Amino acid sequence: MIEIESIQIKENHALVALSTGESLPIPHGSVKIYDITPGKVIDHDEYGRLKGESDRFVCYRRALQYLSMRGRSVAELERYLLGKGHSRRHVQESTARLAELGYLDDYAYAMEHIGKRRGRRAVGKNRLLAELFRKGVPGDVARRAVAEYPGELVDPEELYRLAAEKFARLKGKRDAVRKLVFFLRQRGFEGDEIRRAVERLSDEDTGPE
Repeated sequence: MIEIESIQIKENHALVALSTGESLPIPHGSVKIYDITPGKVIDHDEYGRLKGESDRFVCYRRALQYLSMRGRSVAELERYLLGKGHSRRHVQESTARLAELGYLDDYAYAMEHIGKRRGRRAVGKNRLLAELFRKGVPGDVARRAVAEYPGELVDPEELYRLAAEKFARLKGKRDAVRKLVFFLRQRGFEGDEIRRAVERLSDEDTGPE
């Protein structure tokens, strides 16, 4: 049998100390629901319910804290919480609750990621999709976000400058044009975009021949 040794009322939770040496944080309301009083002896089933309530509470608070740092995809948050040892059921309850409250939204997250990427060095649609897939954004959501992004995904001038800078470093090397095309593909640009950039370079005195 396990004895409840003490209860500390904190600002955002109650901390229940057990004779096992554990201190379980639970919501304030759960103190009354589970009839938690110092000196009370609980059996194995009661201990399991109290432990589960604590895990659910800690899982949700941890999820909120993780989201407060920056936006996350549902999959990123789930991986993080599972890695902290929370049960899959409590993880899914937490993500569902956060999604319902509007704190977790894969589409909004994808749009935010695209916007941030557009403010850095030029990348193509395929690179953006690959990044979103790696972050756990579902394929249909990622493709919709890329298709519906309100700004221009690929600025031809940015792509041209990127190609020109890379080719300047490749000039004189063997298979320079092939290496340039490979580089641009790695950056996620599509065939037609690459072709136009290379053709424009070829019109320059210093461009590929």
